[in-house]
Amino acid sequence: MDVANKMEKDGKIESSFVIGGSMIYDLALKSGFCDTIYLTKVFSNIECDAFLPNFSTTKFQLNQSKLSEIKEENGIRFQFQVYEEQQ
Repeated sequence: MDVANKMEKDGKIESSFVIGGSMIYDLALKSGFCDTIYLTKVFSNIECDAFLPNFSTTKFQLNQSKLSEIKEENGIRFQFQVYEEQQ
């Protein structure tokens, strides 16, 4: 995480994406570099072992214009959501 943060500060990378587990998500949210959350909301009870930790919906607000319709694949309903940091 420290290497990615340094590279972003130095302007060597424009964007980085974090793909879990839960501890990695938590580190990214607390890093100060996270300004957008791309979230797939699953509307089913599925057994899994990695979750995005709770985050401040005051700091990050759902961008309604980027909200997808609810989709379904293989009987699983989901929606793509984008939360953006409020300055």
